[in-house]
Amino acid sequence: MAENTDNVLYLRGRHISNNINAENMDAIIPSRRSDKCLWRLLNAGIHLRVRLCLARMSFYGVIQCGPIKYYDNHLLTAIVEIWRRETHTFHLTMGEATITLQDVALIWGLNIDGMLITGIDTAYNKHTLQQRCATWLGFTPTSSQIKFIEDIEIMNTYSWDSAVLAYLYRELCDISMRLKVDLCGPVQILQIWVWSKITLLCPDRAQHVSISQEQAADVLQDLPFPPYGACWRREFSWTHTAHHSVRIMRDMLDRMVEGQFLWTIYDMESLEVGGILNGNRIHLCRSA
Repeated sequence: MAENTDNVLYLRGRHISNNINAENMDAIIPSRRSDKCLWRLLNAGIHLRVRLCLARMSFYGVIQCGPIKYYDNHLLTAIVEIWRRETHTFHLTMGEATITLQDVALIWGLNIDGMLITGIDTAYNKHTLQQRCATWLGFTPTSSQIKFIEDIEIMNTYSWDSAVLAYLYRELCDISMRLKVDLCGPVQILQIWVWSKITLLCPDRAQHVSISQEQAADVLQDLPFPPYGACWRREFSWTHTAHHSVRIMRDMLDRMVEGQFLWTIYDMESLEVGGILNGNRIHLCRSA
C-alpha cells in the first residue's frame, strides 16, 4: 500500500507540508484579495438596471453572496497543506475529496454549460467601452476606471463555472508546491466548501434563516434566487470550533473520523437548488 501511495504522490518531496518545522509551525499562507473595491461600491447601492444586467450575465449570484465577514487564513493554510497536485484532491484521514463543478454552481450560481473561456479579449478600446457602459449601465466611467467589460448578451453563454474551478485548482496546486507565497482566486468558494463539508472547522452561524429580506426583494424583482453561498453572508461565532490557530486545525484534520466530513450537503430536490440550476442540472450530471 505504501509503495502504491508513493507512486501516486510522486511530488511529495516538493510539497508544502515538507516545509513545516519547529521554527515556522505557526506560519500561515496569506490570501490575496482583489474584491474589496467591489464591495465598497456595492455598499453605496446598486441601481436595479445594473443588477438586472449582472443577472443577465449570470454573475448576480456572486453579488448575492457578498463578502464573507471573516477570512480565516489559518483554516486556508491547513487545508492547502492536504491538497495534492497529483490527484487534484484533498487527502483526508477517511479518504479523498475535492471541490467540483456542482459546488461552484451552487455556491456562486454560475453557468456550468457553455463556451470555454480562453485568452484575453482586446478587441475594444477605452472609448468604445465607455460608450457601452453608458448604453448598458447608464453611466460613463473615466479611462482610469475601466478594468473589464464584455458583451452583456453573450456573457451567460460561457462556462464560467469551469473557468472558476480551473483557476481555483491552479492556485491550490501552485501554492501547495511552494510556487507562490499567497493564495489568490475564488478563496470564498474554498472557505465556504470547507465550512460546509468539515464539521470540525465550521463556525456557528448567528442567523438561521434561508433568505434575507433583501434577497427576497430580489426574487420579487425578477432577479435570480440566491445561491447556496448567500447563506454564509452573516455573522459567525466560534464557540464550538477553533479559529486563528493553524496548529489546532492541522491536529483536528489529522484526527478526523467518519461522520465529521459531510459528503452530501445540498438538497438537490429543493426549490432553492432547482431555481439556481435551472437548465444546468443535466449538464451538472454529465460534467461530474
